[in-house]
Amino acid sequence: MQLTRRGFVLASGAALTASCTPIVQNKQDADVLILGAGLAGLHAARMLEADGFKVIVLEADTRIGGRMWTLDQVPGRPEAGGQQVGQSYARIRSSAIDLGLNIVPPAPGVAREWAAAPENPFPDAFKRATPDAALFMAAAGQNPLVDQYAWREIGAEYDISAQSFLEQAGFAPASLALCYIALNANDLSTYSMLNLWRSLTLFAIDSSSGGSEEIEGGSQRLPEAMAASLSDGALKIGRRVSAIAATNNGVEVTADGTTYRAAFSVSSLPFPVLRTLALTLPEDAPSIQPIIDQMPYTQIQQVHLELEQAPTDDLPIMMWTDTPIERVFPVRNAAGAPVALPCWVNGLGPRPSESARRRALG
Repeated sequence: MQLTRRGFVLASGAALTASCTPIVQNKQDADVLILGAGLAGLHAARMLEADGFKVIVLEADTRIGGRMWTLDQVPGRPEAGGQQVGQSYARIRSSAIDLGLNIVPPAPGVAREWAAAPENPFPDAFKRATPDAALFMAAAGQNPLVDQYAWREIGAEYDISAQSFLEQAGFAPASLALCYIALNANDLSTYSMLNLWRSLTLFAIDSSSGGSEEIEGGSQRLPEAMAASLSDGALKIGRRVSAIAATNNGVEVTADGTTYRAAFSVSSLPFPVLRTLALTLPEDAPSIQPIIDQMPYTQIQQVHLELEQAPTDDLPIMMWTDTPIERVFPVRNAAGAPVALPCWVNGLGPRPSESARRRALG
């Protein structure tokens, strides 16, 4: 089945409206069940409670925050999830201000020489670009989009992969390999240039109002404050959803053997999780299963290493390598000294044991 944007909108809308008839035969546990206690789920819960609805938020993990996760137990408190707060992040900024949190500029980075490094494999026109910026630098010079909406009308000749684009720009295999290591996506061959050009257009709009910032004290402070603002008993952690059944009488959600009933539900679960659930829709509702099955998801592992002593060699601390550890970024203390090394590895790879994970997290 070929998935199109129009098909996605029609199927998703029909499936959502199919579950919008209030339950009349069974007692409701809430007006709205919200699945997932990340930023999206918590924001939905706060808005609904502000309008007088009773909500229950079901979170499988024993922590809240989803993709926001500050590792407070690791020196330097590195982020395992989202960190930057752009100037156009209106909902995040509004929520933070409402909850009394500060949004501050990030700590300054440490400059290093790269353009003249003998290891630099990039074409001469892109020598000054670090590995994480080379693709963006090359793309920015050829962005065909006049605004963030123009990608919908652009010609098919621009709908190419990042790998094809870089090859056309003169990037040799060694350059492509380094760009892949620095890529926050699954693969250069499947990464859409239209997506990249749209992102660059949005970045330009955002940066015109100033640089990106971050939540003071760590990104985790925002979901913590959002959760604390909910009514007592609204948030239920450690409740892993196994089934969602939308009927013409409402929605039933099963989590850890308990069935919760409501007139409506809001799912903020990532698609890889939705693929594992038993999902039932009314017979007259279009199936959204093909959408769930086909939606790609970026796979990146993180390993956080605590430094027992400062590095003694002359290598830069921030590195993009051809080793299994791939990307290495320093986390510094208030004095500017490196105290931990978050490492990003593309793909899922082998899953570490629980004991190894604990050791890696300190």
